[in-house]
Amino acid sequence: MDWKDKNILVTGAAGFIGTWLCKRLVKLGANVFGFDLESFHHPFLMQSIGLDTRTVSWMQGDLRDYDEVERVVAESEPEVVIHLGAQPLVTVGRRLPRYTIDTNVMGTTNLLEAVRIRMPTAKIVIASSDKAYGDKNPAPYKETMQVSGEYPYEVSKSCVDLIAQTYYHTYDLNVVISRCGNVFGGGDINWSRIIPHTLKSLYNNSLINIRSSGQLKRDYIYIEDVIEGYLLLAELGKKGEAYNFGYNCCYSVIEVMETVFKVMGKVAFYHIAHKTDQEISEQWLDASKAMNTLGWKPQHSLQTGLLPTIQWYEKYFSKGE
Repeated sequence: MDWKDKNILVTGAAGFIGTWLCKRLVKLGANVFGFDLESFHHPFLMQSIGLDTRTVSWMQGDLRDYDEVERVVAESEPEVVIHLGAQPLVTVGRRLPRYTIDTNVMGTTNLLEAVRIRMPTAKIVIASSDKAYGDKNPAPYKETMQVSGEYPYEVSKSCVDLIAQTYYHTYDLNVVISRCGNVFGGGDINWSRIIPHTLKSLYNNSLINIRSSGQLKRDYIYIEDVIEGYLLLAELGKKGEAYNFGYNCCYSVIEVMETVFKVMGKVAFYHIAHKTDQEISEQWLDASKAMNTLGWKPQHSLQTGLLPTIQWYEKYFSKGE
């Protein structure tokens, strides 16, 4: 696809993944409209990733407010919409289920409805998650499996998936769905996630606290491979279909920490709290569909993705953030 001068609307644009995506789209010459609940409140994050905030047309608002969402779609007139806006944390979903479901489910519904009314020919990439598959499907997850979340965050992502497909089946909207593993990279300051938490603890010489048993297994994917997946979905994704993006393997929490230690050449101590329940024990994705039909090929592994990630956090902490 020739992205030059195309109007692209990115929801969740001021977040971790959104910032990387906007950077790439600007580089490709697109007219980028960034919609987010917050303004770019932390310019260092964007600048350190390489995004000049002046190159994006920022629109602040709440996905839960339909009138606001419709206004944004009407004003940006997007040819492509990439919907990243969400409440993204499993633990917050457990504490605040209504907020999570309202943001993720109704926020997605509001966006799809606004596009249906205002820009029905737009291509829409919906960011779902491997969590949408729930705990009943055996790993590795395949797109032919039913989505079946049980807990608040997982259910919200299952619903996002189904609502996106509803708008395709009912209104023939050009919707495609991404299901990614755990995304990591520079710019993620959600400290409850294992890689940011580990690096912050190492920098501060503090004990690493693991809320789970340390044996939960996940598919970790570096941010630049995710961004490439979104761009390929916008260009080649078949409407109404979902695509997995992951490394076809999984690591336990302890294995991820130990990989960080090894890359950094450090020895560290951690405490295992055994406090979590209602979390899926093992999740990883079969990404062969994306590889075979989109030509997506990851350029990183957990180890090689950690190198630039660690470098980013070292700069971040050295700034006194």
